[in-house]
Amino acid sequence: MMLSMLPGEINQFCSADTLCPGETSDHEQNMNPPELLNSIKVSGITHHCLELKKGAPVMLMRNLNQSLGLCNGTRFIVSKMGEKVLEARVITGSHMGEEVLIP
Repeated sequence: MMLSMLPGEINQFCSADTLCPGETSDHEQNMNPPELLNSIKVSGITHHCLELKKGAPVMLMRNLNQSLGLCNGTRFIVSKMGEKVLEARVITGSHMGEEVLIP
C-alpha cells in the first residue's frame, strides 16, 4: 500500500457509527448495531475508517464547495490532520497550489 512508503504515523479517521441519542428510541438504536454499520461496503460510499499520513495524495469523491475548487475528482496532498478536518494542498485544476480545509 502506498501509505507504507511514506514516513510518519498513520492517522485513522472513522465515520459515525451510532444514531444521535435523544432523537431515536432504544428500539431504533438497536436496529442498526455499529458492527452492521461498519461492515457495509457499497460502491460510491467510503469505508468506515480512512487511514492517512501527512504527504498522502487524496481525491475528493463529491462536491464540497465548487467556488473554492473542492469538487469531485480534485486531488490534494495532505498537509496537516486535525481531529475532524484535513488541511491539504490542491494539486490539480485552477486552484492548484492553494491550501484548503476539508471537513
